[in-house]
Amino acid sequence: MTRPERVGIILGVEPRTATATSGSRVQVRVLGALEADRDGSTLRLAGGRQRTLLAVLAAAAGRVVTAEALTDALWGDELPADPPAALFNQVSRLRRVLGAALRTEPGGYRLDVAPDDVDAHAFERLLAAGRAAADAAEAVALLERAVTLWRGPAYDGLNVADRLRAEAVRLDDQRPAAVEALAWALLRSGRADEAAAVARAAVVDEPLREGLVGVLVRALALAGRQVEALHAYESYRRALAGDTGLEPSAALRRLQVEVLRGEVADPQPVRRARRTRSMRQATQAAMGRDAELAELRRRIADPDTAVVFVTGPAGIGKSTLLDALAGVERVVRLDVTSSRRRRRSSRRSTRPSPTPASEIRALRPSRASRRASTTPGLSCSPSTPQTSCRCSTAGGAPTCCRRCPRR
Repeated sequence: MTRPERVGIILGVEPRTATATSGSRVQVRVLGALEADRDGSTLRLAGGRQRTLLAVLAAAAGRVVTAEALTDALWGDELPADPPAALFNQVSRLRRVLGAALRTEPGGYRLDVAPDDVDAHAFERLLAAGRAAADAAEAVALLERAVTLWRGPAYDGLNVADRLRAEAVRLDDQRPAAVEALAWALLRSGRADEAAAVARAAVVDEPLREGLVGVLVRALALAGRQVEALHAYESYRRALAGDTGLEPSAALRRLQVEVLRGEVADPQPVRRARRTRSMRQATQAAMGRDAELAELRRRIADPDTAVVFVTGPAGIGKSTLLDALAGVERVVRLDVTSSRRRRRSSRRSTRPSPTPASEIRALRPSRASRRASTTPGLSCSPSTPQTSCRCSTAGGAPTCCRRCPRR
């Protein structure tokens, strides 16, 4: 009985565990210390490697992570004697905790969860939606949900691999950006005191982040607290000069002058670009393209994807497909064909009409006349100086300059 089991380990065929239930929902939190729930019950994660394995799978959130990448994350350069068997053991232990959410795929493993079941992905979605919201109250609600997901530094307490460490740094950089966006949304909704409180708390952790300082100064000024606004600016200026030797940007210095004059203006509401069709019209026009839309959304959400091109013959529905993705972060439409047509038509319209060769020869001075125009005494004389030129008569021999009207 032991021989088939060993063969199963070599081939990567894992037996189903008794705790694996297909209807369970797993949620993972990485914005702070790593935590996981299944159907609302907190899961106990034993061992550093088990936690690291879950963190790497959660960062992919529904995508396959190769066995090689998992092995590198768990052991680095200190590989075990049998890496495939060691990885299989770690995956089996984690599957006893997670159940059927941890799936074996060709070439690797996948955590079968929705993107919003991982708080890092939910945070980025809420941040993008809050920034794009035209209504200030809606933006505040979305951004507050995004900010409250944070419990500490991303992947806190984990001895993570290089790739996951870079992901943690990227997420940590977005946290103050979300707070700054929330403070601006509060300002746009007329809640200056709340915006000042949010920005002041963030400035304590990020004293040299100028965007946070700027929204703090503006919020304090709009709340009628000009003295505090000037103190906040001066504290930032001294900290910046002491740490870097630099001065605040021109925009922040102008804001200080506005505070001194009492001329700080309310921030303008965010305006969305006009669209050629409504979201409802675009969605209806893209009916029957669910597979293509799902694939586009998956590729756009993938942080490893740099550019996604949608190509095809004219009239096939490329614009309609992209209109259905309107409002999705990182989607930029570039109509290459139209741009080329505009450039060609612009060149045709601005190109001067050809001049006949005879006219060119008539307008072009002969080589002899060009030589004669620089020869002394041919156009000017000492007795008849030209009033509109600067012809020289030094040495008794007149020299015609370029401004001489007789040239």
